[in-house]
Amino acid sequence: MEPKFGKEQRMWGAAGVRKMVQAGWTEPEKWNRAAEAEGRRYRVFVHSVADTFDNHHTIKTRWRKALWDTVEKFGSMDGWLDFLLLTKRPHMIDHEKYGVPASWKGVWPANCWIGATVEHQDAVFRIKELLDRTEGAPVRFLSCEPLLGPLDIRDHLGPDKINWVIAAGESGKGARLMELDWVRGLRDQCRDAGIAFFYKQPGDALEKTLDLRRDLLFRHDDDDITTKRKVWLLDDKVHWEWPSFAPPKRGPRPKSDAVMTPAERSRRHDVQERGKGLPEVIRTEVAWTAVDVVAKFQKIAADWKDPGVTDHILDVLSAEIRFWLRYRRDLPKAPTKDELKPPPKT
Repeated sequence: MEPKFGKEQRMWGAAGVRKMVQAGWTEPEKWNRAAEAEGRRYRVFVHSVADTFDNHHTIKTRWRKALWDTVEKFGSMDGWLDFLLLTKRPHMIDHEKYGVPASWKGVWPANCWIGATVEHQDAVFRIKELLDRTEGAPVRFLSCEPLLGPLDIRDHLGPDKINWVIAAGESGKGARLMELDWVRGLRDQCRDAGIAFFYKQPGDALEKTLDLRRDLLFRHDDDDITTKRKVWLLDDKVHWEWPSFAPPKRGPRPKSDAVMTPAERSRRHDVQERGKGLPEVIRTEVAWTAVDVVAKFQKIAADWKDPGVTDHILDVLSAEIRFWLRYRRDLPKAPTKDELKPPPKT
């Protein structure tokens, strides 16, 4: 549900035209595989340039249904994705046509976080609209971006109320100036309420006045902070805090008869340590590619009904990968499905 881009049509407002963008709908499957391979949950921010609860007449009902189905799909035992929905229209969350499914009311999906934009004190009314319509949501948060003035929201903060606040200045042409005292006020209110506070950025206008050597980092020990992003300090401290919540419960995984030997475990550890030198995007790509490969060859092994063929496949696969990566450039033609079928029974 993204606005249509292009000079021929406006993006925003009543005269704008909304358009469904197809490109991103195949990504959740990849992200889920990568998250499972890494053993940690991924957060998916939905509609970065749109509003999930926009009631514009050009938005199709089926677009929202596709989103609700996707959230529920990855809220199952095999799901590793948490979806973050943000809106300036929290009063529409329980709307019969534009809101969430009726089945969510009171039994919110455990992998769906819901938030409202509150940029100044005049928008604080959205907090009550959000809280009144999202009972049972695992995380209810505020995005104070762009932060355009001081905020007093202490009455709405707490583990059972708003349990995460994001603060940031405005970006882009004509960005308005944010004052750091406004950010400090939000930080202190969150600390007093015992909830998470996330300081994202000072905004383009304030950034010009800061000492980058003092207020900006490009590296941090936290796993969620990488060299790919700017990390801004507030009073010499990073505030990248995430809310505590209970992820969807998982059922017991099928037990395997195979037990990793100490030598195999040691070798895997050494390989993983060497892999830390690779960029995160490459490690993620390799991780979900490995999951795909394993799933494919597990099926082949199952078709052959020979437990011993699995070890043989692993040995051959490892040797072939090393061979084609090191010594060849042109890959051979992939075998057909018929060629992969097990031999006929005799």
